Amino acid sequence: MYRLPIFLFGCLALTGCLSTKTARSQSDDLPETSKPDVLTIGDVAAFANTQPVPVSGVGLVINLDGTGGAQPLGTYRSMMEVELKKRNIPNIKQILDSKNHAIVLVSGVIPPGARKGDPIDVIVEVPPQASASSLRGGYLTETVLFDYNTASNLNPGHMATGRPDKLMLGDVLVKVEGPLMLPLPIKGPKNAEVEDVPPPKDEPLSTRKAFVWGCGRCMKDRPLFLSLNLEQQRARVSMEVEARVNQTFSGTGFGADKIAVAKTKEIISVVVPPQYRLNMPRFMRVVCAIPLPVIGENSPYRYKLEEQVLDPATTLQASLRLEALGASSLPALKPGLQSGFPLVRFATAEAITYLGQTDGTTELGQLATEKSDLQAYCLTALGSLDEAKCHRELMVLLSHETPEVRYGAFRALRMLDPRSDISRGEKLADSFWLHRIAPQSPGMIHVLSGIRPEIVLFGETPKLVGDFTYVVGPEFTVTASRTDSQVTLSRFSVSKGKSTKQCDFALSAVITTMAEMGATYNDVFDLLRQADACRSLSCTLAIDAMPNAKSVQDLAKLGASSSNLTEPVVAPPVIQAGAEVPNGSQQ
Repeated sequence: MYRLPIFLFGCLALTGCLSTKTARSQSDDLPETSKPDVLTIGDVAAFANTQPVPVSGVGLVINLDGTGGAQPLGTYRSMMEVELKKRNIPNIKQILDSKNHAIVLVSGVIPPGARKGDPIDVIVEVPPQASASSLRGGYLTETVLFDYNTASNLNPGHMATGRPDKLMLGDVLVKVEGPLMLPLPIKGPKNAEVEDVPPPKDEPLSTRKAFVWGCGRCMKDRPLFLSLNLEQQRARVSMEVEARVNQTFSGTGFGADKIAVAKTKEIISVVVPPQYRLNMPRFMRVVCAIPLPVIGENSPYRYKLEEQVLDPATTLQASLRLEALGASSLPALKPGLQSGFPLVRFATAEAITYLGQTDGTTELGQLATEKSDLQAYCLTALGSLDEAKCHRELMVLLSHETPEVRYGAFRALRMLDPRSDISRGEKLADSFWLHRIAPQSPGMIHVLSGIRPEIVLFGETPKLVGDFTYVVGPEFTVTASRTDSQVTLSRFSVSKGKSTKQCDFALSAVITTMAEMGATYNDVFDLLRQADACRSLSCTLAIDAMPNAKSVQDLAKLGASSSNLTEPVVAPPVIQAGAEVPNGSQQ
């Protein structure tokens, strides 16, 4: 078992930067409007293993353009030497001393409920004492990442021995390999020869830190656990909880595999079903709302929920509890789709969709365009059900005028079927993705500053327009005059010399040509920001246009107050032919 200095904790602390959105904990529950008079799983157990697991390791970056350098003798170099010897790599000293290579610290987190093979994001950093000056253009070779613990946690008597505490690395939980992406600025143009553009305002970004998005692979399943309360830790209760969870999800059309397995009298292992893979907090709330006794068709509890689900003040809680009763609740949920209250239509449509039925998909698509507070929830639910009706609804949303809706629909389609034509896209320079979708819709360009290096071109072919000269990254220049029929791209590299190419003004052609010349995602991102600031794009550029969402707690508060989610929609009066039109009305 490896031992690393406590310094590595600093590297692991950086993993909080990996995602702008984190799953809510189980304790972040909906407020109770009226406590159900039925004993539920949440009354006898609580979810465990719900915290992200930090992982870390030491890796080797190659393909640097003379900006690498030797790592001083010490723990990190020793670990890298051991790893290269395991792989029977010759000339280890020359490799580690090369100016085109760099030893790096690699860290990430495994989210709760992760399955074997799930993608993992990692942070890559040059150690403080190392001489490497920049990771631009680098490639992280296969690196193994371990979980860790302290000697005192593993052995409570360790500190009594008088020996210092130590960080102990354990199992290999992640393997990662892929191209590096430097941190991306997201404000102000970097450079442009236009008089009315203000000077750049970007803060200097470190080139000794980089990201590898989505190229890590989880090596083991990480199931959730239900831990029975101390007074409930009996084999009978454990088996009862297992049975009730499996009964609840057996009729939802997502396979017959067991969701829950009682491991001991204290612990039940729980696997997140496919329909909840994008919304694990909802899955945990549903499980905790499952009644321990079987609820009959004519139960007062069920009748009470049927009333509450039609009231905006209680609809979120009631729909969740009906969902926790399984597919038998569908008849009680469907009347909510006809409600005049938007929040009721949303709550019932969402529950119906997670129960594996398509009756609510049209309502979810409409609410995603009309109610910004519900966008993320509606699109996530549509992306959870692999049915033709969901695909069609999302395809329609690709043409909507709101960037968050359009890009959210694209992400949902990619989650539904990663192998579809829309999802696959084109991988350029073996490092970033280019997607061209919805050709008959208005043009729009979307780029991400994190999560995944991708450019999505919506609608009519986006183009560069006008007269421009852009210095892009440290090596590229992109120019065209108003009389030019093509864009000229030039690259000057100290090690690779000068090269020039021309291409069409279509943005897809410019991006593809840049990639062929060795441009990185950072370079393309830089070009798009400058062109947008100088009005040289034929359509809108959207950066990180993620769907909006209030927390479920805030939605519940809105349900109990007056808001645009709880105001009933009143249909206009039907005027018979020949009838007199009331004063003030227009026919």
